[in-house]
Amino acid sequence: MSTPLFDETVRSIQAAVGRARLAWITGLVITFVYGAGLYNEKLGYIDQLIQRRDLLARIVDQDLIKQSTAEIATRLSVKESELEFFDRARSGRGKELTYLRGYFQHPDSTMKRRTLAIIQSDRTELSKKYWEFNTISIPGTSIRATTSDLGIIGSLALLIVGFWLLANLLNEREALLRFLGAEMDQAGQWSINLRNSGFTSEDVSRAYQPISNAFVFAPSEKRLFIDLFNDVSFLAPAAIVTLTSIIDLVDTINKGLEHWLWPRWGAGVILTILVDYVWLRCLSLTNTTRQVLRLWTLRESETKGQKIG
Repeated sequence: MSTPLFDETVRSIQAAVGRARLAWITGLVITFVYGAGLYNEKLGYIDQLIQRRDLLARIVDQDLIKQSTAEIATRLSVKESELEFFDRARSGRGKELTYLRGYFQHPDSTMKRRTLAIIQSDRTELSKKYWEFNTISIPGTSIRATTSDLGIIGSLALLIVGFWLLANLLNEREALLRFLGAEMDQAGQWSINLRNSGFTSEDVSRAYQPISNAFVFAPSEKRLFIDLFNDVSFLAPAAIVTLTSIIDLVDTINKGLEHWLWPRWGAGVILTILVDYVWLRCLSLTNTTRQVLRLWTLRESETKGQKIG
């Protein structure tokens, strides 16, 4: 028979789990947006296409189309591998620059001007797409912020959400441990001791189903892919922020170690350390909760087996 204390305890555990999952989902959304911005700015293909158009314009402008790849690379001070796209277009194998065929057939001054105009138009369209990909419109304003400007803000957002998640995971774990009377021995193994709980074995068994069902991505039984997804979801924010700091450092070095860039990178490093710590701590907490939940599942299975026997 349920008591007010039992009912309130079950509801409080379910509420703690729900709050933790809300913070977790919020963190995943921010991580996805942050990761998409990082990819578009640093790793996306549009920037590479723009660089190709710039090289192409130099090749056409300097009348180098009949030169070998090695000679063009030397004249333009680039690697031969960067001209692979041009070789494909020149041999007719590439489909990216079909408008060059006319110029290859008739490399006169008229065709040269026409081709350069097409290249410039092509580059302008790509630059427009690049700007759209790498900026985010601030709702209710005409302001568009670049994703690089949002790097520090994104890290700060993940830190705030991480602390929110950490607090809720602590409440979730402590509520579950108190309810089950769970304790850790000297070997680091968890065990359930209902003498520390204040509830009977029947109470704990009755609460198992409603509480275990609340743990959506921390199943009470081992599920490899779900466990992997759960772990990756906590590692992803730390990985994204760390990758951003590394890329920022490389950019800073490549730009000549300009002194005004160092404070920004330093702030990014501090945020990276904090974000990594908080989210890895969250992963540790959710793993502890998962262990205790599975221990509870094993106990319930043994209890049912004894009753059937």
